[in-house]
Amino acid sequence: MLAATTLGSAVGGCALLARAAVEVTAEAAVTATASAFFERVGRDRADVHPAPDGGRRRGDTPGLYGVARDVPGCDRPRLVALLAADPVKAAAWTAALGITIAQIDDFVARTTPVLLRQDALVRNHRFRGGTAEGYPALLQAGTAVLVDPWGRPVVKCGCGNPLTALAQAPDRIKPNGLTPAWKRVYDKRAVVAVTGGDGGPMSRIVLTDLDRPDVTIVRPTGTAGEADTTSERRPKPPSDHPSTLPAPGRSAPTTSTLPAPGRSAPTTSTNRPGGRSVGPTSPSRTAAPPVTLTLSTNTVAVGASYTARAAGFEPGERITFQWTGASTGTIDTVTANRDGTAVISVREGAAPGDYRILARGAVFGRIAAAPLRVVAATSPAAPAPTLTLSTSTVAVGASYTARAAGFRPGERITFRWTGAGSGTITTVTADTAGSASISVREGAAPGDYRIHADGLGSGRTAGAPLRVV
Repeated sequence: MLAATTLGSAVGGCALLARAAVEVTAEAAVTATASAFFERVGRDRADVHPAPDGGRRRGDTPGLYGVARDVPGCDRPRLVALLAADPVKAAAWTAALGITIAQIDDFVARTTPVLLRQDALVRNHRFRGGTAEGYPALLQAGTAVLVDPWGRPVVKCGCGNPLTALAQAPDRIKPNGLTPAWKRVYDKRAVVAVTGGDGGPMSRIVLTDLDRPDVTIVRPTGTAGEADTTSERRPKPPSDHPSTLPAPGRSAPTTSTLPAPGRSAPTTSTNRPGGRSVGPTSPSRTAAPPVTLTLSTNTVAVGASYTARAAGFEPGERITFQWTGASTGTIDTVTANRDGTAVISVREGAAPGDYRILARGAVFGRIAAAPLRVVAATSPAAPAPTLTLSTSTVAVGASYTARAAGFRPGERITFRWTGAGSGTITTVTADTAGSASISVREGAAPGDYRIHADGLGSGRTAGAPLRVV
């Protein structure tokens, strides 16, 4: 609600913005961001020179974004893992984007890594004081970002910061902090402000190869390059696509499968795996089948084993199993069978704590998750102590032996009797096996008795009956 109110206030002040330039923070590519959420989530590309064809642009404009084969872009699995490992940052990150922590996996899985071809105006959010602090920013061309299914930048890959739209005319800004190299090439006519189109989410995004500008790359949304197709036909430049944009601050269509950043999810919803609630699938996008992850147990002791079963993936798809929580890492990568299922057995070695197990598909980037609690291993219960007599009936003056077992090695063991009378026979030390034997010459009056062996260190005790005749 706060994000929506802030955005609405900015829209309402358009007349004022038109008269005065607004100061924005210039953030150069391949440069660290102050008060970043994370480090090394992605990598930018230097020396990308934008064309002077800025202005407001729809996110589905062909060629608005680019790709470079020598730049890996954004590591989405690492971003998800870092958020899962830090609940405070996850809460601030999701609040900035208007989603819930439970929606992180689905939200990131539907984003697409790209590189900016133009200097882009956004509202960046730094992590400060436990919250996401928004500020107007200008990202330099070559910056790696994740875009949502409408083509809007939502994450700055180099630092993992959440991004939202900024209601400001691109030609009415005053950038502060331009580097000397950027100053030499900066042209305010090259600045764009990206807004979602008035249609549904895209199923693919048309990119330009930054190293071969005559090559067009078609990338399915939600993928990271593994399903790209190329063509020698170059897309028209952004300036050839007149914008028919909704006013800044317009909410996304109710057919959306994801809430628009900074807004709550649509009220018309359908349940998806993992307990998440998202909007119904738009007819313009083919929804990937649901994926699931089932664990044989949700609580496991250190050193014990469990199985993880991922289902609903593509036949032959490579599925990576990972864990997040107090620590993060990869368990294994396996190939789904012809039913789209993969099963692994895991011997737990993590420290006690609460974790999430993830199954991530390589084709569509779909993620299934399940909680797992790891508890400390318990020592197997020691066998009950025993006391064995060489005979259960003994005559007065005769002898018998009593053997105690199942006590601690080196423990002091007291032998005693109860019955018509009671008393202590002797105290001896158990051997390295926790056993001790004594010989007793019976001197008690005839009757029924019970012989006891008591461990003085463990508190364990054992007994056996004896009849004296």
